[in-house]
Amino acid sequence: MGQKVHPLGFRLGITQPHLSQWYASKKYYSKYILEDHFLRTILPKQYAKAGFEKIEISRKIEDHLELVLRAQKPEVLIGKKGENLKNFQKEIKKLIFKYRATGAATAAAEGAFGEGEWRGLDAQSKPKLFLEVYVIRCQTGASSIADFLVENLEKRIPYKIVFVLLKKHLKKIRQREKALRSSSAPPPPKAPLAPKTPSPTANGPPEGGGVEGRPPKVGMPRSGPLARSGHMAGTASESSVNGAFAPQIRSAQILADGSSSYRPAPLQN
Repeated sequence: MGQKVHPLGFRLGITQPHLSQWYASKKYYSKYILEDHFLRTILPKQYAKAGFEKIEISRKIEDHLELVLRAQKPEVLIGKKGENLKNFQKEIKKLIFKYRATGAATAAAEGAFGEGEWRGLDAQSKPKLFLEVYVIRCQTGASSIADFLVENLEKRIPYKIVFVLLKKHLKKIRQREKALRSSSAPPPPKAPLAPKTPSPTANGPPEGGGVEGRPPKVGMPRSGPLARSGHMAGTASESSVNGAFAPQIRSAQILADGSSSYRPAPLQN
């Protein structure tokens, strides 16, 4: 004997919140439950292309109603940029007032509650209702997939083709969600620029002088074997002017044709 448990009711208050959050007296409790059921039934029927996933309802004070609509295509309800939000809010108000008027008339005829009065709805005064509507784009869920399957099977499409269409449909949804995330994500922070360093010259340290920006020393070459030879002394003095420490340079000159004028000294006994 199978024992079935509602998957949402089994987790209420633990991992799943209540879809309706309000408090009412015993007189209006059943009326609010029926009104919530009416909204959850009429909105998916009138806006079937929006792909409703959840409809959350809350009442904080008297004549205050807050709706949180989670749909796959919110642009069907409020437009691409939310320009139709006020019109959508007015349509929901009309539906609620119409339902309350018919419910109040029926209750008055049956004598259910005094003289056909509904909270915020009276025959002598204008109906009052403060309505807040929030439309949130949601990801693909089980209810939206089931609606897609039912819609195509009702058109007498073979079930194998329906599964192929479902795969393509989910692929398009993932691509659209990825594009929305990339467009709404903030740009990556720019990396800090490295401090500019003066470019070194071909013959010595950076332009502008020697160490720590001091001007290069111009004068006699350093004492040593380089300074004692005539040609090498001139080479050493040029290197000191450029501010570089020249390595040991042989006293040889490279001719224009690539040959060298350097000749080794003859051996002596």
